Formats: sequence, C-alpha cells, structure tokens
Amino acid sequence: MKIVRYTDDLKVMVSTPLKRSEDPGRVRSAMENVLGAGVSLKERDGQIQFVGFDEEFLYPLYEAIRKRRTLAVARRLLLNQAEEGKTHILLNKQAAFVGILVLCEDEAESPMGPIEMTIETKNLESFIDWLAGEK
Repeated sequence: MKIVRYTDDLKVMVSTPLKRSEDPGRVRSAMENVLGAGVSLKERDGQIQFVGFDEEFLYPLYEAIRKRRTLAVARRLLLNQAEEGKTHILLNKQAAFVGILVLCEDEAESPMGPIEMTIETKNLESFIDWLAGEK
C-alpha cells in the first residue's frame, strides 16, 4: 500500500500498562506490532512507553484501518478525543500481540489495559484527514 507522507511536525506518544501477570516481552511485542519492529521502548512507572517524532510510526495503524475498513470509526474516535492540538486513540493490547490492530472506544474493551496512542500536531484537522480521511 502506498502511503502519502504527512509533512507537518508531530509527536507520537504510545503507552500501555504492564500488569504483574503480563510477560513484558509479550507486551513489547504488542507495542512493536502497533509501531513497527525495532522501536525504542522504555519501561517506566508500571508502563511501557514510546515517544517518536515521525509519521512512520503511524504506518501500521494507517494500513490497518484501511485494511479492516474502519476509517469512519477511527475518524470518529480521533475527532471525539481532539482537544488543543492533540488527540488519542485506544487499541486492544491482546489483539495487537497477535498482529491485529483493533480500535477500542473504551478502556474496558481491552481487559489488560489498552495501548493508548496520543498524537500532538499543530494542524490536528489535517492530521486526522491524513490518518483517517476518505482517500
């Protein structure tokens, strides 16, 4: 799939809780499935976290919402969470572990805690159009 680059500056922050019953390696694998292999993940304060400044970390999500035909849902969730130059979206951690990116409307839809992706950018409307636009 050809992905058109997003050219505005952005910050991508991704985190998920690390429960005592979870294998940290499996949670890291889930995060890599969301962000792409080889990302630099940090474990801190009972969470696994990532911060990046490139839209390439969003490519797996970009492709997944098109492949799964969930553009309208993704767009609605991003718009509903939008405020002052940032938005966020939740992903099911268990599904991400097996390589399937499933959007959650509520934290309860991911029993071990969701993967939360927060995006900050100056032109939020343009970003949402890029990630979850009709094109």
